[in-house]
Amino acid sequence: MHEPHFKAWGDVIRDYCTNARHREAVSFFLQKVRSSLVFKPSYQVLSSVLKSCAALSALHLGKTLHGHSLKLGHLSCLCISKALLNLYAKSGALDDSQKLFGQIRSPDIVLWNIVLSGLAGSKRLEAETMRMFNNLHLVQDPKMSSVTVCIVLPLCARLGDLDAGKRAHSFVIKSGLDTHTLVGNALISMYAKCGRVTTDAYAAFTCIPDKDVVSWNAIIAGFAENKLINDAFRMFCRMLKGSTAPNYATIANVLPVCGSLEKSTAYCIGRQIHSFVFQRMELAAEISVCNALMTFYLRIGTGRRGRDLI
Repeated sequence: MHEPHFKAWGDVIRDYCTNARHREAVSFFLQKVRSSLVFKPSYQVLSSVLKSCAALSALHLGKTLHGHSLKLGHLSCLCISKALLNLYAKSGALDDSQKLFGQIRSPDIVLWNIVLSGLAGSKRLEAETMRMFNNLHLVQDPKMSSVTVCIVLPLCARLGDLDAGKRAHSFVIKSGLDTHTLVGNALISMYAKCGRVTTDAYAAFTCIPDKDVVSWNAIIAGFAENKLINDAFRMFCRMLKGSTAPNYATIANVLPVCGSLEKSTAYCIGRQIHSFVFQRMELAAEISVCNALMTFYLRIGTGRRGRDLI
């Protein structure tokens, strides 16, 4: 088989990967490897196949390709390192991920984020995740990105580590990221779960210039989780007056709030929300919304209306 065929094979594999046809990418790659003993895929082709392995959780094949990349001298290519780290992180092979990360000279922030994301997904490695985040905080380069912050802040909330959350917030302010909607949303949730909803969480909410539905849901849920029922309902009313329409998560957050109000008030407001829901088919079709409505009616003692939803 002549080398020009190899380029065509590589183009097919990369096209499959780009179009999320991962099983076909892997199958075609393996077929060509078995049919030609002299086929030596380029680093671009191996990177594409590794991405498909990550999407398919094909860890064993990924490890085989890791060794193959090493033999071909492709491991120094940044795209190969990223693809391998992504595979290991997504497949839960976190020891392999950390070992490979330790072998990379001057990793960029994308590589840090991949490893941090993998570690943050494991409850048994929470301390290791925070240790790695602290190490990143100490180095001069690379600088943390908004993605880094959004990986770490939920972990700070889960651990109740307000100090670590504040360190991340300090970086956010210095870097001018506090106006980024994604970062602001993560700050709201972190502070709310750490019991700082009326101060820090609300301040983070007000700093977001382009609030989306997640921003509103985060502050409403934050007030509700901290038993500040009137504040939660007040924010929901503010949301209705603005340009951001509630979604299924908003309704699921606010109905328990209504159920905590005085019975006649709760029934009146709940019926209005119910009417709002059934004017929007995308909300009425959501199981979580129907469950929240049913729970609401049962809670205020009008279970018959809840059973009518079944």
